[in-house]
Amino acid sequence: MTAIDDENTGWDALAMRWQAQPSGVPDVQVLQREVHRRSRRLRMVWSVEVVLAVLSLANCVRALSLGERLPVPAGLVWFLIGLIIAMTGWTLWQRRRQWYAKALDARALMAFEAERSRTALRIWRVSTWVSVALWTAMTLWALFTAQGRMPMLQVAPPAAWALNIVVNAVVVGVFAVAAWVVCRRHRQRLQRLHSLERMMDVD
Repeated sequence: MTAIDDENTGWDALAMRWQAQPSGVPDVQVLQREVHRRSRRLRMVWSVEVVLAVLSLANCVRALSLGERLPVPAGLVWFLIGLIIAMTGWTLWQRRRQWYAKALDARALMAFEAERSRTALRIWRVSTWVSVALWTAMTLWALFTAQGRMPMLQVAPPAAWALNIVVNAVVVGVFAVAAWVVCRRHRQRLQRLHSLERMMDVD
C-alpha cells in the first residue's frame, strides 16, 4: 500500500507542476517517468504472482503424490490446479501490452495509465470473488462431510475442519480488505488522470 501511496503522490505532484506552468502544457518527460516507474512495479508484482502460483501448483502436485493417503478426491486437486493455471493465464492476458509504455504523447500516456488502472480494478474484483467462492465451497464441503452427505477418503476431525475454515476466513477477509484499499487507490488515480486531461482540454 505504501507503493500505491507513492504513486498517488507522484500524480498529485505532476498535477501541481502542470498547474504552476504558465502555459499549462504537460511535462511529457515527467509523465513518462511516472508511467515507467509503475511499469517496473507492475513487472515486480507479476513476478511475485507467478512465484505464488508455482508454489501453489507444487503443493497440489505434492498432495497428488500422497496417493491413497490423499484425504480428498484427486479430482478436487486437479480442479484447483486448473483454477490456478486459468487465473494466472487470465491475469496475464488482462495485462497484455501493458508491461511497457512506448514513446507516446501526454494524452496517450494518460490513456495508457488509465487503462492499466481499470485492468487492476478488474483483476482485484475477480480475484476477490473467486476467493470468496472457494471459501464458501470449502465451508459447504465441511458441513456436508460432517453430515455424512459427502464421501471422504479420510474424514478429518470436526476441530480440524473448523480451524481450517476459520483460518481461511481470516485470509479471505484480509485479502478482501486489501482489495478494497487497492481498488480505492486505483479509482483515485483515475480521477487524477481525468483531472489532468481536463487541464489539457482547457488549454
